[in-house]
Amino acid sequence: MSDILIENYVQQLNDPETYTDVHAAVIDLVMSVRTISKDQLMVYLQKAILTVLLDSTEDSTIEEELRSSIDSTVKNQYININTLHSVLHSINVKLDVFGMEIAESRDMDTSTEILYSFINKKGTGAIQLSTKYTQNDIQLVKHVVDRIFAPEHVLQSSVTDAEGNILHRITYSVPYMSMIKHLRNGPEQLDDEDMPLMTKLSFDESELFLQDLELYGWLELYNDSIPMGPSPRALDAKI
Repeated sequence: MSDILIENYVQQLNDPETYTDVHAAVIDLVMSVRTISKDQLMVYLQKAILTVLLDSTEDSTIEEELRSSIDSTVKNQYININTLHSVLHSINVKLDVFGMEIAESRDMDTSTEILYSFINKKGTGAIQLSTKYTQNDIQLVKHVVDRIFAPEHVLQSSVTDAEGNILHRITYSVPYMSMIKHLRNGPEQLDDEDMPLMTKLSFDESELFLQDLELYGWLELYNDSIPMGPSPRALDAKI
């Protein structure tokens, strides 16, 4: 009985002009994670459809069948790639007004996995940085930031201005080769099945990754010894 209900609802989603709670749920998900694989998004889409139908039914038999389907491990039982494309088309029509979209791309690491990312089409480099990377890249960015602000990399100094006021300066920097080593070791792997497995970088990949961050203004390389720190990230406090 629930199969007919699901089939009819999916048929509605195949109409690119349709916009439902399922579309809103997909937007919320992709905005939250920024980048998601096609397979993961397909699984989420099917569960979102079943959940919306579950919330709207008052038939106990259908409710039980829907709950069973939600818990099922069968992937894409009720939808296909055309359903996903129709849903994304409807979403992007809405987002276009704001200069945003959910864009399709291929994972640079595998060249085969299809990814979907929430992007700002009119954004600045800093905004695009937050949307153009995979989950692995985002975890590496966090890893870089954590290393920069680690206690052992804090530098404190004091200077006196023309009026005799003492200014305390706190700066953060990591030697370039030390950061390369940290990137090659990769971030700590959490014991969580839902967390993606972080891919470690080679020496060349680490250098390219840091150069990319510098290009977008997130990091700055300076001095002959090439220490590294956010650009700029110095705090002055007058006492």
